[in-house]
Amino acid sequence: MTDTLQQSSVATTRGPVQQAIFARRSIRKFTSEPVDRAILARLLDAATQAPNHRLTRPWRFFVLDRPGALREQLTNLAAELALRGMPEPHDDSARARARAKAEDVATVPVLLIAFSAPGRDEHETRENYAAVACALQNFQLAASEEGLACGWSTGAVTRDPAAKALIGAEEAWQPVGALYIGWPAPGSTPTSARPGAVKYTRWLCD
Repeated sequence: MTDTLQQSSVATTRGPVQQAIFARRSIRKFTSEPVDRAILARLLDAATQAPNHRLTRPWRFFVLDRPGALREQLTNLAAELALRGMPEPHDDSARARARAKAEDVATVPVLLIAFSAPGRDEHETRENYAAVACALQNFQLAASEEGLACGWSTGAVTRDPAAKALIGAEEAWQPVGALYIGWPAPGSTPTSARPGAVKYTRWLCD
């Protein structure tokens, strides 16, 4: 009972940013309602406020929020890549799983694919990657405030050279991930709590 009361007390002292952090979960089930580009533009601006040492601005975003030839090509490629990653022989079950992966690309209201531009040396390149990861977290928290849901993926569509070429990403750019974005479907939001930092923290001073 004491633990419950302490957790409740802590929860009531959290400000809006902390509440958004604790409420954020990866969600991949959306309604079919489109997302206005004005909202996406706000979220992208929020993303680029992420910490970025040396102000290299390494984020490179590609946004797919409409049907069309490119969406169809990426969907077909997603099915091909999914099947390629499965062990042979490709039975009906494997092909069904590949189609399901492709369906995610075909039906998600918004697909945002993010890359990091290389730095002048290995250290700066690592820093750039970290900055883009922070940018995607900014995007997700800002999206949560708008009522949107996101699911972060690092699947083959974000990593394969053919996918990079298809959307126009430069070969040297490092994939950071894709966000599947939309208005959450009813009942799709997880409510389970995640553990805090106690088990993973060492205080170095008494």
